[in-house]
Amino acid sequence: MKTAFLSILVAFGVASTGGTLSAVTITNPLTLDTQYLVGILNGQPEESNPTIELGYAQDILDLFLGEKTGLPGFEGVYEANETFNYSGTITSTGPKVDNSGVIAAGWDWALAKYDGQQGGYVLFALNGQASTIPTSPYELWTDKPGQYGISHYTLFDGGGGPPPPPPPPPPVPEGGAGVMLFGLVLAGMGLARKVLACAKA
Repeated sequence: MKTAFLSILVAFGVASTGGTLSAVTITNPLTLDTQYLVGILNGQPEESNPTIELGYAQDILDLFLGEKTGLPGFEGVYEANETFNYSGTITSTGPKVDNSGVIAAGWDWALAKYDGQQGGYVLFALNGQASTIPTSPYELWTDKPGQYGISHYTLFDGGGGPPPPPPPPPPVPEGGAGVMLFGLVLAGMGLARKVLACAKA
């Protein structure tokens, strides 16, 4: 009976908080103030493979808060987040993934390439959390939602810097509804206990 009661309480707690608290969804419109957006690289890289992209990601991580700098020999500009100062050292390269934008837990950084040879790269801080990144860079290089879709993203591990700011707390259900639901659970358990007692008699 105690085990059943504990299971009900756990289920009630998960339902009340809306499920997993660690998942992060990054939505459009994107700006240089967007939480979890580390920085961007404008331009057209000559080549796109995980080893080269690791260098791009590390260069973006090495920027200071709000820094904007040209990169010698490269058609593009790095720009760091203007509000959150992300930093770190990438220690290993993960897979190069399709354009779904849905990322399983366990990765620290995702470098997304938007619009094939156009657009640019955006580095996101994941901090090991399951995450969803936008499939369009609206409004970094475009004011049209859906334009310049993601072509791929590469995942990386690493540490050494502060974690991303925590996600906002989930909405709290109305007190009346939660208390009423909990009361119904307790009443149901009391009724079940009486039925079991009658069955034993």
